[in-house]
Amino acid sequence: MNIKNLKTEETTLSDLNESKAPKAPVLINQSLYEIVMKTKSKQFQFDCGLIMALITVPLNSKFGLKWHFDNTTSFEGFLTSVEQFMKVANIFVITDKDKKLLKKQYDKQSKKR
Repeated sequence: MNIKNLKTEETTLSDLNESKAPKAPVLINQSLYEIVMKTKSKQFQFDCGLIMALITVPLNSKFGLKWHFDNTTSFEGFLTSVEQFMKVANIFVITDKDKKLLKKQYDKQSKKR
């Protein structure tokens, strides 16, 4: 039996166990979903009742307005992206009030770019 090989195998097993641990960003993202769902001040609520994460919440998902902001270059593109996401939930109308509030969110975030 070669002791050197045994040590190498132990180290390799240890490394494998560490690499199987969940990565922090996944856990952070999951907790952000929970925070958004439990905290009204982190939510953007449409007149139809649909809720999304505010544009200031760094949620890397289409559920967050920040994702739509980061993946578009204009308010029109942002609005279209949000509307496409809403269609998945069978919501096809965004009210003028919703558009006005989305524009306010968009403009506020644009100043930070």
